[in-house]
Amino acid sequence: MAHLAGRGDLAGGLFAVTLVAHGSEFGWKTPWRDLLTAVRRHPDADVREAAYTLDMS
Repeated sequence: MAHLAGRGDLAGGLFAVTLVAHGSEFGWKTPWRDLLTAVRRHPDADVREAAYTLDMS
């Protein structure tokens, strides 16, 4: 998942957001929280926007 987010492309980033969304099932424990934080810093604005729709609370 980290590899997908790190590629920098839109498709990989959106796929990473979809996968990282499962972190909510685990209470956003590490590494899920770290992965979501990384996707929120993605170079593509659409990926960042999708990542920020996920609620970590």
